[in-house]
Amino acid sequence: MATATSQPKSVSELLFEYGSKDNRVCYVGVDTIDAAFAERHPERVIDVGIAEQNEMAVAAGMAAAGMIPIVNAVTPFSPLRNYDQIRTVLARHDGNVKIIARALGLQNISHGATHHDYESLALYLTIPNLIVLAPAEDWQMEAAFRAAMEVEGPVVLMGPSMTYDVGADGPMALELGERPFEIGKAEWLSEGADVAIVSFGPALRYSMQAANRLNDSGISAGVLNMCSLKPFDNEAVIHAANNYKAVLAVEEQTIWGGLGAAVGTAIAEAGIGTKFKRLGIPDIYMEEIGDYTEMRAMIGLNATGVADAARELLA
Repeated sequence: MATATSQPKSVSELLFEYGSKDNRVCYVGVDTIDAAFAERHPERVIDVGIAEQNEMAVAAGMAAAGMIPIVNAVTPFSPLRNYDQIRTVLARHDGNVKIIARALGLQNISHGATHHDYESLALYLTIPNLIVLAPAEDWQMEAAFRAAMEVEGPVVLMGPSMTYDVGADGPMALELGERPFEIGKAEWLSEGADVAIVSFGPALRYSMQAANRLNDSGISAGVLNMCSLKPFDNEAVIHAANNYKAVLAVEEQTIWGGLGAAVGTAIAEAGIGTKFKRLGIPDIYMEEIGDYTEMRAMIGLNATGVADAARELLA
């Protein structure tokens, strides 16, 4: 178990901290230099340009040579363009690499469908030896980073949302504070009796908003932050299925093969009969260009959509 021990630090500050204590820590980027680390430790910084395949192969090679690379990975290009390198070159050899994934889900909505991240979780979950974490906000990101650095092997940290809602839904920042983080364990942000909302990453913020609305309307909602996606906390999901009238999985990823699939599988394999629904990006390409908040509203990924889905599920 790891705990953040000070005010929350950014990934750049954590990289600088660990790199100053251990000369095996290095940085590999794709046109994403970390200026502070590069100034202090230029011999341990490699930027391969816009070449995600090379980035992961270089990191795996450095890990094989005894280094501990921190990789800056921008979704969807990692893991879409370098899936083979992550699977075959890195994870197959249990390389000690930490992958920091950013811009999850629809955060790059203004760039068009080529920049939308629908499937990164589904791809990561298929790779043996790969630990997949999804810290909810900056406090948990620091604690998760520290936990990842204690692991001798590949870890993906699917970082907190970089985009905030505007308009009717927000903004709302998750200011949850310093608390323990354990790989393989989810955390209940609130508990209830009617509907358990299981979520992670960008979707967690509007899932929390939806839960607040439901509670205000007399529906008792709990929120489970699935901050460890692999290993997956089956026990927390089974608790939800046994103690709530319904379970709603909410993710800013495709509904195929991601969080919803994992939650549904855990419930089914436990032999529990309960109401269950997946809410996420449907099986479409979102070709529209627009505002992050407005685009998500089109497919029900906002506080209103989550609350409505919960009500329909209970009905």
